[in-house]
Amino acid sequence: MPLTIACKEMSWKALLAVVFLGLLCGCKADPLPRKRIPVPPSPMALQRGDSPMMSQRSVPPTNRRAAAQAGTSGIAGMTWKKPASWKLGPRRRMRVATYIIPSPYRNRFANGECSIFYFGPSQGGGLAANLNRWKGQFRPETGKTALTLSKTNQTTINTLKVATLEVRGTFMFSPRPMSPNKVPKPNYHMLAAIVGAPQGMVFFKCVGPHTVMQQAKPAYQSLLTSFRKQ
Repeated sequence: MPLTIACKEMSWKALLAVVFLGLLCGCKADPLPRKRIPVPPSPMALQRGDSPMMSQRSVPPTNRRAAAQAGTSGIAGMTWKKPASWKLGPRRRMRVATYIIPSPYRNRFANGECSIFYFGPSQGGGLAANLNRWKGQFRPETGKTALTLSKTNQTTINTLKVATLEVRGTFMFSPRPMSPNKVPKPNYHMLAAIVGAPQGMVFFKCVGPHTVMQQAKPAYQSLLTSFRKQ
């Protein structure tokens, strides 16, 4: 049947109903106003040097990298400043950032490395469990029955609760995360801290040859004292 004939046979009430429903569907307003909601950068974005308060588009990549090399970084409601002598390392999965701790004896000892982790609010496990796990990555040196050094401490730095760990012995290095194969590295030293940030724990794990880490202690202390709430 032609459309014009069908329309004539429809009652005026039915026609008005069709028009009303069409207008209602076509002109329905959004129930909520549309606005831009800022999204915090991912850990990978922070590794690139993005500021937690800026979008990636607002700062060129080269400038972000330079800022991360020399400036302040932050996550989880806290900030810290990279020691001037440390270098920003390569991007790594699961890490907020990696800092290279330069060895003053490159022909004899490898560089140290400081890894920073954040897994989210209420994530990453308990404080004691993490400290014991890190300590368990060390074994006594050959011929000894105990670690050369094992020391923990809890303190407050600029209103942030901080637990620190210092361990020396043979470090059982894992080539890959969760790998069952370990590579023993004798006479290694760990300087580590777990910070109770406003939005969850942030983990700082610095490991390297004992001689290198001894030289890095002032820089490590400057890292700790730079902790601030955001």
